[in-house]
Amino acid sequence: MNSFWKSLWLFYFTVLCSSILNGRFDGFYSSYPITILLITTASFCLIYLLNKIWNGVDLRRYFWLLVLTCVGHQLLSIAMFFFPVVNDVVFSIIQQSALEERANELTILNRFHTVGIAYFGAGALYSYCILLIVILSQHNYKFIKGWVIPIILVFLFAVGSAVSRTTMMGLIVALVYLGLIILRSKGSQRIIKLVKYVFCGAFALLLTFTLFNKYITDNFLLESIIEHAFEGICNLFNDGKFTTSSSEKMFDAYIWPDNLWTWLIGDAKLKGVDEFSYYMFTDIGWCRLIFDFGLIGTIAFIFMQWKLLKVVFVQKINYLVVFVLFLSFQFKGISELIVYFMPAAMLWLFKEPYKK
Repeated sequence: MNSFWKSLWLFYFTVLCSSILNGRFDGFYSSYPITILLITTASFCLIYLLNKIWNGVDLRRYFWLLVLTCVGHQLLSIAMFFFPVVNDVVFSIIQQSALEERANELTILNRFHTVGIAYFGAGALYSYCILLIVILSQHNYKFIKGWVIPIILVFLFAVGSAVSRTTMMGLIVALVYLGLIILRSKGSQRIIKLVKYVFCGAFALLLTFTLFNKYITDNFLLESIIEHAFEGICNLFNDGKFTTSSSEKMFDAYIWPDNLWTWLIGDAKLKGVDEFSYYMFTDIGWCRLIFDFGLIGTIAFIFMQWKLLKVVFVQKINYLVVFVLFLSFQFKGISELIVYFMPAAMLWLFKEPYKK
């Protein structure tokens, strides 16, 4: 854990240098210590509370809690879609930012709304949970039945895609991970069971669409959401290319610095001219990180996330595959691991966690 804290302060030092040399403290990361303090405090309180309730908490239980919390989050999104009164009540309690309100207005006809997290952030969270399900499914649990696991997996992917198509990245990486596990297992019964879970989940998804096809086609809004969620898959079957309307525009957002200074230490800016835009009009993660604190800060940022994963996981393949998923998100937007995995790291303060 000490190595993680050292990497965190190394990262903040690069951010601070960029801000001082550029003469501005405009970026989100300039106040990062406060953010980390809040996340760490909340993580400690959560694990302390769970430890009291469960009379001992371990890594797998926390991850399952994270997964089931996401399921609850998605159930709320479904309720908000089908029952407008629920949507009104939720957003009367939770104040939206101008950017979130605008995003919801623009996408009201083609995706489920989400609460407390942006669409891209929700897609990243659901992706991590899908990958965690595959990792966790290699073990038996008293508190969750085996047949429930594929249902949760399918639900997270299907509803997650209706919120954010970024969820597809989690499924792809999870399938790659599953392939690697199969190659290493050499006929292990647990892995065979895991493969059965995945295929049962895929079959359940196809069966659901088949049985409810007429209802879906008769419901304009629901059909619109499904077409948007699985646009890439539809285009793959129809045109032979896995592309979406947003993926084609995404390549135009790859804007890079035109001077050595920015490449090295950045411009210390994340925000654009107003609250609806980003600096240099790009929302690509790699580009925004470099424009904010340069390559030096970006490397420190990545190194910090890597150190956190090494605290949480011991099995190399597990933290490597989560790290690969994290890196892949940066090609679309900025994603961090600290919010989701800091509570898992806090387990070290209470007991030796089961690290699988």
